[in-house]
Amino acid sequence: MSKDKEQPKDKKQLLPPILDVADVKEYLGIGLRQTYELVNSGAFKIVRINRRIKIPRNSFFEWVHGEIQSPDGEELD
Repeated sequence: MSKDKEQPKDKKQLLPPILDVADVKEYLGIGLRQTYELVNSGAFKIVRINRRIKIPRNSFFEWVHGEIQSPDGEELD
């Protein structure tokens, strides 16, 4: 009997530590235009490298789980 590689329990574990717009789009299952609107909304931290947008995975998942708050103390939706 061969041992199978242990499979990740959720999609989060499959994502790299630094996400791009395509990763966010696929994870959320939304369109590209909506993804760019979300990424540019300030809901979570992003890093711009020339024309590329990179998103720290931890920041994105803090937003997904409702842990990020705006500067005035209100939760961002």
